[in-house]
Amino acid sequence: MGSIGFGLLAIGMATAVQPAAAVQLAQANSASTHCAAGLPADSKMIYDASLRNMKSLETLRDTVVSETRSLVEAGRITELDARPAAERAGTCLRLLAHP
Repeated sequence: MGSIGFGLLAIGMATAVQPAAAVQLAQANSASTHCAAGLPADSKMIYDASLRNMKSLETLRDTVVSETRSLVEAGRITELDARPAAERAGTCLRLLAHP
């Protein structure tokens, strides 16, 4: 979904939530994006793929696992590097739920 896509999602969600919650969503997106800017390449690939394909914050962990597995199977990330890369990506993605 990318930063812009998630931002649009947050705007759409803002109409259904209180103004304070909308501000919190925007801050979470900003914190997550800032965190992701410092990720190593493998973690950034997982972050981007997970953000793009995540259905909701409740599916975050499953999405990260699925996207990491797909990247390993495609040969873009080694099995050895997959878990630590996913953990780093997950740290930034969790900021969406807990800024």
